[in-house]
Amino acid sequence: MSFRRRHSTDLGTVILHWVLAGFFAFAALSGLRIVSDEPGGQWLRALDIVLPVENLWLIHVAAGAGLAATLAAYGVYMLRSRLLPRISLGPTRLANLFAGGRMGWASAGLLTYWIFLCALALELITGINLFSGYGASNIMLHILGACVCLGFPVVHVACHWACGRGNQLMRVFRPARLIIPAAPPDFANLLAEQLHKAATKSCAGQPLAVNEGAATKRRPLLWTLTAFVAACLGLAAFQPLTSQTLVVVPVQGKAAPRLDGDLSAAAWANAPVTRVLTSHGANFGGSGESLVEVRAVHDATTIYFAFTWSDPTRSLKNLPLVKQKDGWHLVQSGHESAEEEVYYEDKFSVLIAKPGLPLIGAAIHLAIAPLGGKPAGLTGRGLHYTTNGSLAEVWQWHADRADIIDDGYFGGPVAPGIAQVEGRERYKGGYITEQGPPRYEDNFDVPATGDFLKPVLPRRLPKDLALTKRALGWLSDNPDISEQPGARWWMAMEESVPYSQAADAAIPRDTVIPGVIVLAADPGGAAVHGAALWSAGRWTLTLARTLAPPHPKDIPIETGTMMWLAAFDHSETRHTRHLRPIILELSNADPS
Repeated sequence: MSFRRRHSTDLGTVILHWVLAGFFAFAALSGLRIVSDEPGGQWLRALDIVLPVENLWLIHVAAGAGLAATLAAYGVYMLRSRLLPRISLGPTRLANLFAGGRMGWASAGLLTYWIFLCALALELITGINLFSGYGASNIMLHILGACVCLGFPVVHVACHWACGRGNQLMRVFRPARLIIPAAPPDFANLLAEQLHKAATKSCAGQPLAVNEGAATKRRPLLWTLTAFVAACLGLAAFQPLTSQTLVVVPVQGKAAPRLDGDLSAAAWANAPVTRVLTSHGANFGGSGESLVEVRAVHDATTIYFAFTWSDPTRSLKNLPLVKQKDGWHLVQSGHESAEEEVYYEDKFSVLIAKPGLPLIGAAIHLAIAPLGGKPAGLTGRGLHYTTNGSLAEVWQWHADRADIIDDGYFGGPVAPGIAQVEGRERYKGGYITEQGPPRYEDNFDVPATGDFLKPVLPRRLPKDLALTKRALGWLSDNPDISEQPGARWWMAMEESVPYSQAADAAIPRDTVIPGVIVLAADPGGAAVHGAALWSAGRWTLTLARTLAPPHPKDIPIETGTMMWLAAFDHSETRHTRHLRPIILELSNADPS
């Protein structure tokens, strides 16, 4: 009777294999969820039920750091255990690729193993670059490397199965004692030893002794653990050492800058500049990226910010209305799912939070319906809300709403209204605008069916049609053409009248009117107020807010406060973003 030998693997390899597999699984699942939010990644929503929802970026970054530390530990283990020949890919093994049989599959498995290591190295390098704030080609290379890595487990298992079926696959479940091979002979030492033996004649005729104790003192697992811990500590130190800080310098009361979008004031000239590349947005000339510059000054009670970001066009249209034969129609290309990216105005958002974990994502939940029992977001991409009671203050400026800046926050999910449950109104999760009288509204009622291809009813019509046409400036369907300087695509209450059939009958066909009504100009008491200018492919927004929180849900602005920025290029919801925050540092030193 013959017994089949049970294949096994040394304990260190088994441990490293499963640690690597665990980190890889967390990185892959969180990465797939993040990619599902990218254009073209909607097919990944089929995996919605198995992909994580909470703290995606934290999981992804932590898993990536774990992979990097495990690879470093694996390299040390292979060196200390003298197992590098096991994975060497020399000419003989490459030639075996065409030999067929078990040897051929073993060589194929080793080749795919090295392809995986190279792809994983690409993932770690591009991941560090993205973590450090570099976008562009790093994003595509990161996704390309991820595709290779995701295919590796299937090919890896298939090659092992072809080599020895289930017995071969079970090796990683059968740890065995490590036998460290003897070190290759050092010819200089051998020669010296032979000369010594010849001189003393004490070992004549005896076989050459091998130093067996050297192998047993190499302690590969101890060195491996040390390398893993050291790599983790090094990666943990990378975050604070490379974080971005915005120094907020003081100004005297009379020297406080005007909030007009102009940076010629002396206060801005003396303020340090911090730059951050934001990415993953829509448009921006096809790049989806915008470089943002930030300056800030304070006068002990109020902080003044200046944000300048790249945007190739001044976009002011916000879902205008055009009169056709059968009535008024909303000019849009994706508003029914809150994904309008043509007929929409430019926007800019600022998110601030108390000092804490310096990663974005605590208020972002990428899933079709992340809140069980509550409506999904119109986009199908997820919702903004927090789950631990924390708050993040959000300011949002609109390019064509009289420089009105919304002051709101991300908090816990709110109960949906009837219209939101029925899908007639957008459910926003935990995004709340500060209480107060509304300062603008859409110039149309949402159709009961939610079908924006059918006629809509304007809420207000121009009082003086010729004046409104002049305010709009030139008309173009091309979103890559900037609006005319001085153009305005909103109507004030005083220059419009409530809709009536009589007023409608006097308006000719093909007339275009604004899709936004400004209900009241900013009276000056808004918690966050400011203005913006566009010139030569750049917006500049200047705004101010008191350092102390003006509302109970607002965040105090102090040293350590975290800030994230997002730009919208004629896009309703798809904005740029960056992973790590800018840390504010309020200085009392005179910058001059």
